[in-house]
Formats: sequence, structure tokens, C-alpha cells
Amino acid sequence: MKPLHSIGIAVAVALAIGAVLFGAPLGKPPPPSYDRNEQLAMSRRDARTIWRYRPDLNFTYTSPEFTMPVRTNDEGLRSAPLVASDDVPTILFVGDAFTFGWGVAEEQRFSDVIGRRLGQPARIVNGGHWMYSFDQQLVLMKELIARYRPKVVVQDFYWMYTRLLYGHAYARAPDGALQAVLDTKIDVDGRGVVRFRSDKMEGAGDWISYLRPGTQNADLWQRTEDLVDETIRTVRASGAAYVPFLTPAGIEFPGGSWATVGWLEKQPPVDVDVDLPAARLAGMFSRRGVDVVNMAAPMRAEVASGKVSGLYYPQDGHWTPQGHDLVARILTPYVAKALARQP
Repeated sequence: MKPLHSIGIAVAVALAIGAVLFGAPLGKPPPPSYDRNEQLAMSRRDARTIWRYRPDLNFTYTSPEFTMPVRTNDEGLRSAPLVASDDVPTILFVGDAFTFGWGVAEEQRFSDVIGRRLGQPARIVNGGHWMYSFDQQLVLMKELIARYRPKVVVQDFYWMYTRLLYGHAYARAPDGALQAVLDTKIDVDGRGVVRFRSDKMEGAGDWISYLRPGTQNADLWQRTEDLVDETIRTVRASGAAYVPFLTPAGIEFPGGSWATVGWLEKQPPVDVDVDLPAARLAGMFSRRGVDVVNMAAPMRAEVASGKVSGLYYPQDGHWTPQGHDLVARILTPYVAKALARQP
């Protein structure tokens, strides 16, 4: 699922304007328009994370670039049924569509490939949800840590999700811990389709603005830092090892499609630094004494060597099976090292 790209928003806004000009009664505001994917009738409302997947689904999603089988287990994760057990160590993967494995089969996801590469038995729990921002990931992580008692937590941080924090409100415990995420401009219809109000991101700044230095979007970057801080404290308190990594966008590689960040001109924008968001995220971890794996450098090295190509779907912007395989090869040593240090 494309992460609320400006293209879709512009189309929805245009439709809303059309309704005002040609269809809506004078003096009466038109109903809000929504961005949604009708193929993805797989969600349910959730009081803590806005939405999550319905259990026991089995369907196939088709796009011009891929066909993706999707199933969910009895708790709504994209997985076979899972059983909590201490017989083998559990590795918990938390993240967004990249962790979910958008565009690939379950067995092709980097989490599952890592499980096969470790050389020892391990239970792989994949809690990836497309379109989950860092706050939703944190709430879900707390639940899954309590349920599965992982030895290692692996989490992907995709800088574009900083912007998607816009409009979120929080419910907190007396000690300030995040308990729930709310957003009145996100809804789930009766069929299970997640719907985003077309005006949801007004005021958040476009994605290109996050590639330019300055104080724009400072509030959302600060919110991201606060979430990183609580996430680190949550994992530390659980006793699990933590392997966070930074997920590059396709534009961070030569030939990447700028349309995936809403830039529709023939030439890339000027005065942008594609490495700036990752540098900001890396600094948040460094200030807390946590090593974070910046995937851009090793992935670029593999591309430059000519060993791999086609890591991202050109239009969709998510990893191909080759991309997941490369990410798994890069991350496996970090996960194995973290696992070896656990009692």
C-alpha cells in the first residue's frame, strides 16, 4: 500500500473540489473525501492503534507490479498461527509495510529469510503493519513483547513515517507511557477498508521538505525523538536485545522514482539531501547509546558492485524479493550477535 503519496491526496482533493463545484448543494459543505485501497478490506477498528488486521484472512492482492498472497493468523498478524513458548528464542520484528512484506510472499520477507539464515531454531514473530507510524508500532510492540517475551526485537524506521505522525493524539498512562493512538481523520469502513481523510496531511509539510535542512517540521521530528526514546526504554525494560535499522527510500539510490514522494517534475528537486532524514534518525539513537543499522550504505555498496539490482518496485516503492533478500543478508549478523548475547 503506498504510504499516502501526494499523488493520491491530490486526486482526492480534486474530487472534493469537483463535488463542491458541480454536485454539492449550495450552502452545504460536501462530505469529506477519503484515500483508500478497495482491495484491502482486511482491517478492523482498534481503540489502541486506530486499526489492525482482522484474524483468519486469506486473499490475494494484485497490483501492476506484483501479486501478493496475504493471510492472517488468529491474532491478526500476517503469519501462520503462533504459540507462545520458551522452548526456542523468539525474535520479534516490528515495523511498517517493509516489515509486513508488502509486495512479496511471507517466506520472502527479510524477517523470514533471517530466520532461515540464523543456523539455529528461532520463532519469528512478524508484527509489521502497512501504514503504521512509529507510535502505532510502539503500542503494538508493547503488546507483543508481553505476549511473546522475545530475546531480540528488530524494528525498521522509515523516515517518511515521521510525517504520518501528523494529527495523531495520544492516551497516556499516569506515568506518561503511551497507551493508545487516536486520529479522527482515519476510519475503517464496514468492509474493513482503512480510509484516510484527504485533508489529513494539510499542515504536515510535503515529503520533500523533510529532505531540506531547517526548522520546518520540527514538531514532528521532536515527536519522533520522543517515540524513539520510549521505544528504547520499553525494549530495555523487557530485557530483550534491540536491533533498530533505518529503511532507505528508493530515492536514496540512483534512478529512484521521485513520484513515490510526490515529486512529479521531470528532474529531481534541487537543494535536497537524501541522507538528511537518516542522519536525524541516527542521531536520536546515538544520543541514547544505541547502535542503529543504516541500511543505505551497505545497500548502495551492493548496487554499486553490480551484484544486485531491482531492489525496489519502481512505482510502488517497496522492496522486491531481491530487496528483502539483500536486507536479510545485511541484518542477519546483527541479529545473530544480539541473540548470542542473550541468556
